[in-house]
Amino acid sequence: MELSTHIYVSLPVEILQLIFDLLPLNHLASCALVNREWFRIASAMVWQRPFEFDYIHQKCCTVKTYLLSFTNEQENELLVTCRIKLPASKFSGIRYPLYLKHLDVGAMVTSIRKWLEWVRNTPKGSESRPFYLGGSEMDDAYRAVTVMRLLCKMLIGLGVSLSGLKIGGTQDDITMSAYEFYAVTAHIQDLVVECNSEVGWHHFIEYKYWRNLRSLKVTISSQEHIEDIAKFLIAQRSLETFKFTSSNISIDPQRILRALDRQGNSLRYLTIKNASLSKCMPLYTIAGLKRLQCLRFENVSGINATIIRPLLNAKFPCMKRVWINGDETVCSEAHIWAQSFK
Repeated sequence: MELSTHIYVSLPVEILQLIFDLLPLNHLASCALVNREWFRIASAMVWQRPFEFDYIHQKCCTVKTYLLSFTNEQENELLVTCRIKLPASKFSGIRYPLYLKHLDVGAMVTSIRKWLEWVRNTPKGSESRPFYLGGSEMDDAYRAVTVMRLLCKMLIGLGVSLSGLKIGGTQDDITMSAYEFYAVTAHIQDLVVECNSEVGWHHFIEYKYWRNLRSLKVTISSQEHIEDIAKFLIAQRSLETFKFTSSNISIDPQRILRALDRQGNSLRYLTIKNASLSKCMPLYTIAGLKRLQCLRFENVSGINATIIRPLLNAKFPCMKRVWINGDETVCSEAHIWAQSFK
């Protein structure tokens, strides 16, 4: 047991990073307590997506830490606009914002609001904690968007470059109109969007920088978002992974499937989940995706012989896996075709 434990702890850094990359954030935090080497690797990975860690534990530690990197100008703006006075900075020597790679907007907003609540309950006589000076009555949404803007300004000033972004939830509207948010997310490659009836695509559908995505994962609850998603897909230049999920199985994804023809030279992984294909035209668009390596239909309905025929006749030289899971409306030809790639 001693020998196996020693070997496990002494794994090469590259192997440990691959293992840690598969772990949820709360487990990564536990790994950071094993030894110094694990702390160095695991803590850096936690700080790549710190707002998600805050969301899991319902804390605001990331906001508190990031404020230590504020410039005097940003501290003064926080004081003037939000009437919040920060204590004298005690910079730790580590610029934790530089580790940030993936931003969950909903988790960020939640963390900011937790911090504002914490500040509001801080006694005015405290010298080591930020406190609210009072003054004009501003709603929490305005304070939150101001703090978010200042955090994004700080990230821009440090030269932080994000690679992943997640948008979704009823709180995200407060960030979408801020220029600083778009500036810090200009070069993302991985985008996750969870659209509900309250958060649409109108904030970022025409944003010119989001044109070189590598991965796009979309969850919607209404047919009204289909056209906007299709326009966003058409604008992409080198998309490799696309996952479409609907919370309503009656949603018709035909317009989105037609938009995929622009990705014929790049798309490799395609997933359609919780959707009805009964009203779709034959899947000629998917048949034209010659670089496709993995195709998944999860909990789909309405795949008949006419719809699937273009796929049966097409050649996919790179295809490694086809997975079709649906109800009784999925024809036997589809299942037989999927089995042929196993």
